[in-house]
Amino acid sequence: MSKKLTFNEQIRHPKWQEKRLRIFKRDKFKCVSCGSKDRTLHVHHTCYSDGYLWDVEDSELITLCKSCHEKLTEDLRDIKSAISSICKTPNLSEKFILFFGTIVLKNWGEKEIIAILDKFHKEYGRNE
Repeated sequence: MSKKLTFNEQIRHPKWQEKRLRIFKRDKFKCVSCGSKDRTLHVHHTCYSDGYLWDVEDSELITLCKSCHEKLTEDLRDIKSAISSICKTPNLSEKFILFFGTIVLKNWGEKEIIAILDKFHKEYGRNE
């Protein structure tokens, strides 16, 4: 059995570098949030797999500038904290954040939001 690579080893790995470049090209080397082409760009995961950084579908990755990425990370951390304070089920707040992050990052409308919340409710039930 091989040893799991550290995060720093993964970001330097050729498979991640290739995927990262593919995402930048797809997003035309600009932040999908603010449109900046002049700032340092990051590839943001809307979800993670149990495997490596490159083990997610391209559709789960977006290009963000450093500033938008930091803001999104901070916002999601605040939301997770708020949800955790009212949510007693282990890991449920993390799962909700993934759903919520998908809603925000994919810029879904009301129909898509209702569908994802319905899916969340069916999968995890109410926390009464």
